[in-house]
Parts: sequence; structure tokens; C-alpha cells
Amino acid sequence: MKKKLWIGAGIVAVIAVLVTISVYQKSHAEETVQVTRLQERVLEEKLTTSGTLSAGNQQMVYLQPDRGELKKILVKPGQKVKKGDRLIEYENPTLKGEKEQAELQVQTAKVKLNSLYRQKKQLGKSTVTPSPNPGQGAPGSPNPDPGMAASKEEIDQQIQLTRLELKQAQKQLELAKSRQNRLFVRAENNGTVVQINENQGAGQSASEPVVVVADLGQLKVTANISEYDALKVKEGQTAAIKTDALPDKKWSAQVEKIGLLPKKNLAAEAANEDAQVTYPVELNVKESVPMKLGSRLILEIVTSAAKVKALPQSAIKEQGEQTFVFVVEKGKAVQKTVKVGRSNEQFAEIVSGITADHQVIVNPTSELASGAEVKIR
Repeated sequence: MKKKLWIGAGIVAVIAVLVTISVYQKSHAEETVQVTRLQERVLEEKLTTSGTLSAGNQQMVYLQPDRGELKKILVKPGQKVKKGDRLIEYENPTLKGEKEQAELQVQTAKVKLNSLYRQKKQLGKSTVTPSPNPGQGAPGSPNPDPGMAASKEEIDQQIQLTRLELKQAQKQLELAKSRQNRLFVRAENNGTVVQINENQGAGQSASEPVVVVADLGQLKVTANISEYDALKVKEGQTAAIKTDALPDKKWSAQVEKIGLLPKKNLAAEAANEDAQVTYPVELNVKESVPMKLGSRLILEIVTSAAKVKALPQSAIKEQGEQTFVFVVEKGKAVQKTVKVGRSNEQFAEIVSGITADHQVIVNPTSELASGAEVKIR
């Protein structure tokens, strides 16, 4: 009986020793790790905001009652137009009468001037050239008539006055023609008719344009940014454009203009409330974007870029306020506190804590501790 007890006790002891050895081996087993080093990379700081797609060159035609009453819209949606093409036509009967009156005044002045020229010519034929010795004309030749000389001088004065009348009448005719030309609104540039509002009442002003012509070959994105972000955004900075409608696509753009004055918030002003101060920004689109005007887009503006020493984000760990990495030294993992600078989704700048000679562990496990034996893969 005692023999059986000793055998049982021996088996338990052997099992305990094997478990102890297994635990010891596991605790001292080498963990296989992947390492990297500090590498020089260009890191960009980006500002993300939303914007609206619009035409870079756009003409908005509003009703102008001083021109007359709207007679006809001469274009259709989607129609391509060239610079100078007629878009809308007004009618104004008063302008037609002014032009006809001015034409009559011009004709009247011309007839009067021609009559005066003929009178002057007739006086010249009936006047005899005086002899060198006054009072001693040739035998049988009549002396100049003082009354005729006075009439000639008077005609010259009338000619001068009539020339002024003609000049004034011609200016009135030019002005009347210019006013008639205003009966047509023409395209300021080549483009496409993207909007027509046929419901605008003739002879009255309206907040909505009657016709909108846009150059679809020159697109831009407009956005509003905070006063803080406005300090970082500069003309010439590059940007990427994205849209939720096409998540796998992106297009390039460039900052063209930044507003010098903040954009007014009419709703906040009407409610007498303090609103966030925002500044308008315009970006030129460098590629063809298959989106409709007015589409909402996502903008990523590169506000700065610098060449730095960086590590993958997967190599950097944080615990509380401490930021650290694990490096391999003499076959063991050693924890090193580092200072991080600028960063993006993939990489982070390492300002201090390690050098380019250190082998940094990538994707360290949560069980990895400083002093653990590791093996580089």
C-alpha cells in the first residue's frame, strides 16, 4: 500500500517539474520580430474641409428693368454659345422713337448745311475781285457790293452753327443706337448654358438669374475655412479632391484665391448671434471631374511638407503621456522613449530618442516587454 502511495507521489512530482520547465521555457522563448530603421520621408500636413464644385468662369444674367421688358430668351439649357452670342432680348418702344428722331435731326442738319454751301458758292460767283487800287476798277467793272460781303460772313456763321447741330445730332443717334444694342444681352465668353429661369416676371428685378452661362472646361471648388485654418492656407498650395459618390477616385487642384475679408453670415446677423468667422477659398481644378456643378466635394489641402526622419505608425506605442518604441539590442527588446513631431496616417517624424542605427520593432505585441529575448525575422 505504501509502495503505491510512493509511486503516486512520484508521478505528481514529475508532472509538477515538467509544468515548471514548460513555463520557464515559454517565459524565456525567443519572440520572432520584424524590424525597421529611421528613414527619410516627406511628410505632409493636410487640412480637410468640404467645398462646392462650380465653373471657373461663369456669367449670371439678371433682369434689368431699365432696359425694358423681357421679350424672349434666345438660348436653351445645354446649348453651347460663343462670346458675343445673344442670350436674351428686351423690348422698349421708346428707344425706337428716340432712334428715328435722332436720324431725322441728322438728315435735317445735313440738308441745311448743303443749302448753306450752295448759297455761299452763289455769292462767290457774283462777287468781283477788287483791283489793287481801291476805287479804280477796270472800265465797266462793277464795284464789290458791301451788302453781299455781309451776307457771306453771315452764311459762314450759319455754316458753323449747322455743323455743331449736325455733330450734336450724330451723337444723339449714336446714343440711341447704343441704347438699342442694350436690348440684347450677349455672352461674355464661350461656354454652355447651364440654367434658364423662364418664370421670371418681365420688367421687375429678381434674385434668381434668368440665364447662367458657364465654362465647363474651367472648373473650381469654393469652400469656407476657419480663421485659424486661413493662416495656414496659401495661394499655390496643392490639394486633392474626393467625393463620396466615387470613393476610389481623386483629382488634383490648386489654391488660387483666399478671401481678405470674412464671409458674412446673414442668418446669424438676422438673429443677432455671434457666428463662426470663416474665409472663402477658391481652388482651380486641374483635371476633368465627372460631377455636376453644385456637387459637394471633400478637399485635402496640403498646408506644409517637409523631409524628416520617420518611422511607421505601427512601430510607435503610447501609454499615458509616454510615447515609446522597442529596439533590438544584443538579442533583447529594449524600450526607448521618443519624441514625435509631424505625422500622417502611415508615418510619424521622430524628433529624438533613437538614431538611424537602431533596429526598431514593427508591430510589437502587447505582451512584449523590455528585456525579452527576440529574434529578428
